[in-house]
Formats: sequence, C-alpha cells, structure tokens
Amino acid sequence: DGALLQTSGIIVKQIAGGCACCAALMPFQIALNQLIRQERPHRIFIEPSGLGHVDKIIELLQDEQYHAHLALHATICLVDARQLSQPKYRYHELYQRQLHAADVLVASKTDLAEDKDMVLFQQLVHETGKASENIHKTQLSLSALEGLAHPKTKAFYLNQTSTPFFTEVIYFSAKRWNLDRLAQTISGLNMLRIKGLFVQHDQVVGINKSQSECTQQVFALLNTEQVSVMECIDDKAIDTQAIQQAVEACIEHD
Repeated sequence: DGALLQTSGIIVKQIAGGCACCAALMPFQIALNQLIRQERPHRIFIEPSGLGHVDKIIELLQDEQYHAHLALHATICLVDARQLSQPKYRYHELYQRQLHAADVLVASKTDLAEDKDMVLFQQLVHETGKASENIHKTQLSLSALEGLAHPKTKAFYLNQTSTPFFTEVIYFSAKRWNLDRLAQTISGLNMLRIKGLFVQHDQVVGINKSQSECTQQVFALLNTEQVSVMECIDDKAIDTQAIQQAVEACIEHD
C-alpha cells in the first residue's frame, strides 16, 4: 500500500513486524514521533492493518505525551455493505472491534452494493448509534473527518471464538510479465483478497482482487529496489506453493 500511495506525493511511513498495538508498538511510536518532528504535517492519517486492534491505537494516541501535539479526530470504519449478510464477517471479533472503536461508519463501494445491502448498513448504523457517511466511486466528504473523537466509556469485550483468517506474502524477482495472463490467473484464485505489485520494466502494475472484482493500476517505478510482491488473505489455509507456481507461469522469458 505504501508503494501505491507514494505515487501521489503523500509522505508515507510503513510499520513492519506486526499490528501497532503489540509487536510493532515501539516502531509505531518512533515513526509517528519522527513524522511529527520532521514533516510537521497538518493532518496525519493512520491506517492500521485489518488485523490491528484499533481501540489500542486510539488509547495510545490519547496518551498524555501527545496532548500538546495531536488532536485526535474521528475514527473512520469502512464497511463493505455487501459483507453484512455474511456471518463470518459481521460477527467476527475483528469486525466487531473495529465497529466499537469507530466514530463514523462509512459505506464503501456503494455503486456495487444492492438495495438489500444498504438496508443492512442502515440497520447497523441504527444498532451502533454511530454517525454514517457513504463513499461513491472513491469520494468521501471532508466533513466526515472533521469531528473530534468521542470518548470511549467502556473497553471492548467479546466472548467468542472467531473464524481465523490466514495471510501469506509472496515475493517474485521477475520484471517481465504477461500481464493479460497474470490478471486472469489472479482473478481465478479463489481467495477473499489479493493485493499485488508487479514490476514491469520501468513501471509497476498494481492488481487488487476481492471476491467480486479485480482491478489494475499502472504506476511509474519510483524505487529501483522495488520487487514484485503479492499478499493473499483467506479464511482457509493458503497453498503458497501452488499459488507461486501459477503466478510464475505468467513470467515472460527470452
């Protein structure tokens, strides 16, 4: 994601090694402090991993050490309304945790959702008592970000065993791809989500696949050390070797 956003002229700092509330807590604080001190930004966006505990990040940002430097504004939770009819999402602990932490629920991909999906989203808004907004074709009003964070009066607790999600990251050294075949191969992989960056000569091709769509973007190659990489997310164990073989079959050779 950092490589994709970097092309927009946005200053990006990525935190590796785990979610910001546990394994990467100290690197997260160091990166945040450096960003404040060196760049002096007017606004900072923090996008945690989907596996991150957002409530713990909010707790850190409200710590006394940041009172003179940060004003925490609204926490936004993007909701794909098409997933609300699926219990594996709607009642998953991570999903519930994000809903609890949010100040504003934002319905994304509304141009692809059906009327029944949006009815479920409105029911969710009513149940949670949260403010709500809609994204239509990537556009979200600035007003959705302007509200200050609401104090969280009680900690999140959910007594259940969640369905696990699995993730694998696969790297490739190739810089010549049959892009049509690559797109078809990735579209045909039966997984919940795939995000990939594939170096093609002096460009980078981004491929983003969800259950219902697969899109491509082309960017200039800004970093000569960039390698091709693909991240896979699914609710079942991922056969990394089979996926790697399928994708490597799309490499062009002399």
